[in-house]
Amino acid sequence: SFWPSMQSGRLAVMNGLTSVDIVEIASGTIIRRLPDVIASGWVEEIAISPDGTRAAIGSNTGAITVWDLGTGQQLAGMTGHKDPIAALAVRETDLVSTAGDGTMRFWRLSDGANLATAAHPNVATIGGPYVKAGSPTVYTTHYAVRGWDFHSP
Repeated sequence: SFWPSMQSGRLAVMNGLTSVDIVEIASGTIIRRLPDVIASGWVEEIAISPDGTRAAIGSNTGAITVWDLGTGQQLAGMTGHKDPIAALAVRETDLVSTAGDGTMRFWRLSDGANLATAAHPNVATIGGPYVKAGSPTVYTTHYAVRGWDFHSP
């Protein structure tokens, strides 16, 4: 499986069940290999920050890890979802996640703090959440589009 980030020009590619390669799209060069990014389970979803410096990786256990793509070091770990991660979106300072448990969570990237949780039966969908850099609105899709306003504290 792979996850492109057109804004950053990078692509995340699964390398086995628990490792991820970050590839420069233009050259096809692997710029960072992240081995064993998940403590247990396997990788479900990946999102790369718009500036290409961080990757958020969600697992089938509901855990999320955030990685510095320059150093290859883990920056934060987040837990709270009870089901597999369905989708991730990274903005400048925060992360939005959805899971099969019907919740959408907003996290601060710097320390992994859960800033807010929204519950909705259709929030965990393939193809959502969608966020735009600099925008406080998150959009999810499931036969309809729903906007969620979120402002980082």
